[in-house]
Amino acid sequence: NRGFLHRLTRFIRAKHNCMIVKEMSANALCVIGIGPEILNKYAPNTTSCLVSTNHLLSEREYHKRTSFELHKPPRILFVGDMQRRKGLTYLFEALAELKFMGREFELVMVGSGPLVETLQAFSKSKGFSDSVKFVGRVDHGEDLFSYFRSSDVLVLPSVASEGVPRATHEAMAFGVPVIATDIGSIGWQLGSDGGILIPPFNVKKIIEALLYILQDED
Repeated sequence: NRGFLHRLTRFIRAKHNCMIVKEMSANALCVIGIGPEILNKYAPNTTSCLVSTNHLLSEREYHKRTSFELHKPPRILFVGDMQRRKGLTYLFEALAELKFMGREFELVMVGSGPLVETLQAFSKSKGFSDSVKFVGRVDHGEDLFSYFRSSDVLVLPSVASEGVPRATHEAMAFGVPVIATDIGSIGWQLGSDGGILIPPFNVKKIIEALLYILQDED
């Protein structure tokens, strides 16, 4: 039931695995890592390193966006597993506040996971369930890409366990601005102009970032 013993043994296993990977990195000819944060953690003193990503798109699939007019209502997109580490409860609390402020929006949730029913119940209790669409898991390809093309902003409010997410890369590839938490190598991925970086666990910052994008098409 994910009690104290579960958390303790998981912590011990994580420390043990970290030690093993660091030892392997120290004895490797070179290390390839997904984003710089993983290399900083596991191979801080290894000179022969290659920073890579795990995205699946080639440049010929990138979409040059020509219109930046917002949908009516503005369309917010989430793509990923609906687990606690994705910080979705904070996103939904932010949307409840936007609803209370009288802001119109449409949230499209692409993916599946154990939080679906919880999120559905929360949106219903706060009166914005009609503004949320759960579409389930969508295979990587044109069907998924169509959701990016038809969205105004991607939100990834993760609170843990992120490296270089594919969803944020794909959003940028299709000209969709990103709001994401400063977890793992997301800041390195977004750079200075790919989106808005916010701290995790912060409903207020999610609201501010959403209002900034939804109020200013430029």
